[in-house]
Amino acid sequence: MKIADFDYVLPPERIAQTPAPTRDGSRLLVLHRQTGQLEDKMFSEIAGFFRAGDVLVINETKVIPARLLGRKKTGARVELFLLQRIAGDRWKVLARPGRRVRPGDEIVFEEPTLRARICEVASGGARIAEFSYLGIWEEVLDRAGTVPLPPYIKEYNGDIGRYQTVFARIPGSVAAPTAGLHFTEALLSALEEKGVAVAKVRLNVGLRHIPSRRGRKTLKTMRCTANTMKSPRRRPKRSMAPKPPAAGSSPAEPPLPGF
Repeated sequence: MKIADFDYVLPPERIAQTPAPTRDGSRLLVLHRQTGQLEDKMFSEIAGFFRAGDVLVINETKVIPARLLGRKKTGARVELFLLQRIAGDRWKVLARPGRRVRPGDEIVFEEPTLRARICEVASGGARIAEFSYLGIWEEVLDRAGTVPLPPYIKEYNGDIGRYQTVFARIPGSVAAPTAGLHFTEALLSALEEKGVAVAKVRLNVGLRHIPSRRGRKTLKTMRCTANTMKSPRRRPKRSMAPKPPAAGSSPAEPPLPGF
């Protein structure tokens, strides 16, 4: 199965640039599998499609402020995008402009004690950077970095907390698991009261989860990182996980993306 099997045309003007006023105020497209009927609903109505004994899997990963803006000693502007912690204070990063960021370069940031030294060029054009700072890394990163939004979000300047799920708990992702952004505490409570089991996983979302258009990789090459799962207490009757369409088939028109 190829990634291209899931391609579809989505005009840029149809991509939401701001979230709905409330998390569960977005639209929900329902496909009735028995009949093939499509139905427009609101996400706040999603609990009506669960039954007692079903299981809902939620991803507790939290997006880190992975985007760092700094300067080389020459004054040239540089952007570092954290991809993966290698060990200690060494990170695999993307650098922009990449061809001007070479091993040995030192980068300074507005956060006074934060520095980065480029150690080597990694695979895929990434860099290995070693950071130095005073204090606790997570606190320094919160002050120095910004949470990266998807490239198709161009105009959002609102509450960046809307790009985290309400169950985000464990830092580690550089992009949000967007399907979970519409759940609210009230919705989760309503599902649990209905007898729906909640399984918690930690799946860090990184750039490896965004397939390369050049490589056109197959789905089986995509792997998750730092995946852990807590099983529900009782065995579920159904899991709410969609099945991919068969190769060559045409999936139904998706709901408008956004967050």
